[in-house]
Amino acid sequence: MSQPLTRREADSLEYIRSFMNKNGYSPTLREISDAMRYGSSSTAFYLVESLEQKGYISKEHGGARTIRLLEKKSGTRRIYLASSWKNAELVKGIKGLLVSSGFEVDAFCDPSEDRFVFSFDLLPNIENLNARTVLQEPIVQRAFQEDKKWLDWADTVLLILPAGKSAHLEAGYAAGAGKRLVIYQDEFPAGEYDVMYGFADLVSSDLQGIIEFFNK
Repeated sequence: MSQPLTRREADSLEYIRSFMNKNGYSPTLREISDAMRYGSSSTAFYLVESLEQKGYISKEHGGARTIRLLEKKSGTRRIYLASSWKNAELVKGIKGLLVSSGFEVDAFCDPSEDRFVFSFDLLPNIENLNARTVLQEPIVQRAFQEDKKWLDWADTVLLILPAGKSAHLEAGYAAGAGKRLVIYQDEFPAGEYDVMYGFADLVSSDLQGIIEFFNK
């Protein structure tokens, strides 16, 4: 699975891509450092090393302009699964189906990709927290950054119903960011609906149909 980029890594990759499109060759570490105002070529060195380890570039050692961009194969979708902990086993099953179909998938309840997995059970004295004070908890801040990192990594969000406020906020963030949004439930009960599901590119209870949609 391709790993998501930190903000600094993403900015560096965008600069490298822009520089190469303009000049036809790659920037040096000093040029990257100066352009990104890192203050030291060593910072650029470690960022380039990280981009190589994550599979976004390759480079030959011993040369100043040896960076090569590794473009991802077109059509390979990166899918973020948004849902409720009550659906954890279903989410893992859908992840397995999507991975076997050739997609890259993040699931909030699966730590197998070195993902930080959070639930509110990890919070002490949760009964004394509210919507404002809970955001001050370090573990909640870490959970937010982790989920946002994978949301930004994804090009598609699959909202698996039923789901709570957090998953619906993730779906809205995805739609606002121009990502594909698909809503799935194995059966849509009468009387349960929302007009804002109109943001979705597809609402379906057919997983195979969703996979075909992802392949388009």
